[in-house]
Amino acid sequence: MNVLLLNPSASTKKNAGIYSKSMSPMPPLGIALLASIARNKGHTVIVEDQYANNKTTDEITKIVIEKKINLIGISCLTPSMNVVEELVQKIKNTSLKTHITLGNVHATIFAKELIKQLPIDSIIAGEGEKHFNDLLDTLVREDNFKGIYGIDNINQKTIPSKSDLNKLPLPAWDLFDLKYYTAPSRFPIQGITLSVQTSRGCPFSCDYCSQNLLTPQIRKRDMKKVVEEIEYIYHNLGVKNFGIQDAIFPLSLSDGYDFCRYLKQKSLDKEIKWFMETKAELVNYDLLKEFKVCGLQFILFGFESANPKHLETVNKKVNIEKNFEVVNYLKKLDIKSYGLFMIGFANETLEDAISTINLALKLDCEVASFSRVTPYPGTKLYEKHKHLFPLEKIPPTHWNNQYRPSKGEITWHLPGLSCQQINTLLSKAMIRYYLRPKMILRHIFKSKSSFSLKELLRGGSYLFIELIKLLFRSASIK
Repeated sequence: MNVLLLNPSASTKKNAGIYSKSMSPMPPLGIALLASIARNKGHTVIVEDQYANNKTTDEITKIVIEKKINLIGISCLTPSMNVVEELVQKIKNTSLKTHITLGNVHATIFAKELIKQLPIDSIIAGEGEKHFNDLLDTLVREDNFKGIYGIDNINQKTIPSKSDLNKLPLPAWDLFDLKYYTAPSRFPIQGITLSVQTSRGCPFSCDYCSQNLLTPQIRKRDMKKVVEEIEYIYHNLGVKNFGIQDAIFPLSLSDGYDFCRYLKQKSLDKEIKWFMETKAELVNYDLLKEFKVCGLQFILFGFESANPKHLETVNKKVNIEKNFEVVNYLKKLDIKSYGLFMIGFANETLEDAISTINLALKLDCEVASFSRVTPYPGTKLYEKHKHLFPLEKIPPTHWNNQYRPSKGEITWHLPGLSCQQINTLLSKAMIRYYLRPKMILRHIFKSKSSFSLKELLRGGSYLFIELIKLLFRSASIK
């Protein structure tokens, strides 16, 4: 069969305004794994990352026609659903009998609705590898399957995967145009960067996170297998930069030390650069020192808020003192830190939000990101508050943590701060954080700045625009 796997685009400019220009495509590891599965079974596989290459739906449809695609698999996240709906309609309007299957988080959550509403043939709910393999076998037998893989017909819940992660094939990165996957400008590494995965699932259950909707069970890969994958990519594709795509890494200190040990055994510790996301409670100074020796460049932390009461309401467990301790470790070791903060928790006040901005200033990470608390469909936060939302009137593009609603726009809204207050706070957070003399001098004069001069000038122009906007907003924030 001829198989096309698609990572659809999303209206990033509409979602995030001027910040869309600083967004970089992240390599879709899930699609790379499915592509490998299909190719290993003898199928001809094409991958299209529409988010990266900006092809139109007409151009994708043309590929379907010209390549006589038998099966198209589309990855579905909520912000991209406008594009997905447009595309499937165009494909079904062709003379081909292309089987259309949807997967990923949005397709999993709304499987029963989508199979009725859209002209599609099947949906793969939950983790995709086994069910995609089964679908390929079904279509080869010329069975006209229409339905949902991965849903328990008795309790109507997603069936947890029991597949052995160590038996997954190597991702088919050779089918991708890797030039699109250069590290985002805010990351202190340069060049093509690919994703690797050491585990699935997360031991924490934050109410706003969709991580465990696909992978509710924690499963780990053998670190030797992980490093062998990195070694293969390094030697065969020439890629030296890697991002660990786990929700949290490492899950234990021993996992971290094993990772470093295998990197050294393969002589990769001096050859590659990598980054990860973790919680401060899961690392210590000695492990961070070992990570630094083995090429770690920076760590992302979900600090989120300065207010324990808001963190408790979303089941986010944070030790603020430990956060300061670990960030100080990183400064001593010259490992960059990237702090993630959120504004707009339910019933949050202006004073609460400003305390979060002040926390970010005190932690003083090299890079900080401020986003809107977003109740993504399927999360516990969404289920708790969805009765407040005019769901039938909310476009998919609104489910994005950088979306900035216009005044009077109909959208979802958590109780507490207004959308305009949140917009103003997010702008103020960026201005206060990046226009500090300390931050400006750090990035201009430090030899290992996280940003190039061009990026600094572009970022400065964005902040200037935000500053002008602030002068005209009616929300009063002191």
